[in-house]
Amino acid sequence: MYIDKNYTAFVGSTPLVSNNNKSQGSSKTNSGEDFQSVLQKELQKSTQGLNFSKHALQRMSERQIEIEPQMLEQMTNAVEHAEEKGIKDALILGSQAAFIVNVPSKTIITTMNNQEMKNNIITNIDGTVLL
Repeated sequence: MYIDKNYTAFVGSTPLVSNNNKSQGSSKTNSGEDFQSVLQKELQKSTQGLNFSKHALQRMSERQIEIEPQMLEQMTNAVEHAEEKGIKDALILGSQAAFIVNVPSKTIITTMNNQEMKNNIITNIDGTVLL
């Protein structure tokens, strides 16, 4: 996963939402699918997986935090476990970074690397999940 300068999240090389075909007012994407179909698919994906706030994407970019697909899957599972336990705001601790997640919306609010976790106080969470 990488973040471009407009804070759009990419997993692998596929943007989460794409409609770059603006010529001639067409509502078709380069693959021929209409925009409504693409949007519907992306909305379904976002309700199943994790969302990243603009702030979190910005922090990931600034702090050079990369999320591999395996890590993303672990985080998704961690959020599901937190939800089962009734946690609303969770701290997810990985080996290289920490993430603050709003569990009901499945949205990563912010992130920090190992260096920033040292001597730092984390407030307004009601649970922690270790990866």
